[in-house]
Amino acid sequence: MFKVSFRGAEVQLPEALHEATPEQYQRYLLLTGALAAGIYTTEEWARHWAAALLGLRPAAVALLRPEALAELEQVAEAVSVRYLTGEEETRGVNYNCTANLLPEFEDHKGPGDWLDGMTYGEFTACCSLMARERTENTYEELARIMYHIPEGEQVPEVLQLHCLLFFDYVTTLITTAPVEINGRLVDVSLVFKSTGADRKDDNTGWLGVTFEVASAGVFGTAKEVENTDFWEVLVYLYKCKFEYITSSND
Repeated sequence: MFKVSFRGAEVQLPEALHEATPEQYQRYLLLTGALAAGIYTTEEWARHWAAALLGLRPAAVALLRPEALAELEQVAEAVSVRYLTGEEETRGVNYNCTANLLPEFEDHKGPGDWLDGMTYGEFTACCSLMARERTENTYEELARIMYHIPEGEQVPEVLQLHCLLFFDYVTTLITTAPVEINGRLVDVSLVFKSTGADRKDDNTGWLGVTFEVASAGVFGTAKEVENTDFWEVLVYLYKCKFEYITSSND
C-alpha cells in the first residue's frame, strides 16, 4: 500500500493489483477496456483509476472542485508510476499479477493463482487460441474454457478482459523465466524453446505433444493426459527436455 493526501485526509491505496479489492479490480478492467478501445488516453485512464481507488464514483469526478481536482491529478501521477509502463508514445497498462483476482464470477469458477487447477487440455486449448489470428470471439472462447461457461451462455466483457490479461501474463512468465515450484526455481521455459538440434518439426503442435506424453504412459491415454493438471504435465515435459539437452551435450 502507499499513502496519498486527498481532501485533507491521508489515504492508503493499493501499491499493486494484488492488493486491490474485487470491486476495484472490476473497475480496473472496465477502465482498461475503455483504454484499449481508444475511449481514454493513458492520462485519463490514470485519473479515473485514481478516482476508483479513492472510492469516487465516475460521475463524481466531474463535480470535484478545482482544488480537489488538482489533488486528484497528483494522486493520478502517483498511480501512473505504479500502474503504467513504457514511454510516452507507447505507454500502456502494466498488468503484473499472477494471482487470480476474480476466482469466481457470476457463479462461474475459474483457475487459481498461476492458473492452478487448469487441466493440460484446457491450457493447451487456450494457448492455441492465443496463437491464432485474434478475432472478436477469441477472448470469449478463452473465458469459456477458463471459467467453464457453456456455449449459448453470454460471457461478460469484464471476464473476457480478465482472462486475456491474466492468462497472457502468467504464460509470458512461464515461457520466458524460471518459476518457483515447491520452493525451488524451475526453468519450465525450456519446454517452449528450440534446442537448436537438427530435430524436424512434425507440425502437429500441442496435439503431437499430447500423443508423445501419452505414449510414455506416465499419465495414461491421450484423453487422460488432457484431463491431468497442466502443471504436472509441464514439469514432466521440462524433465524430458532437460534430460534430452543434457544427454545431447555429453
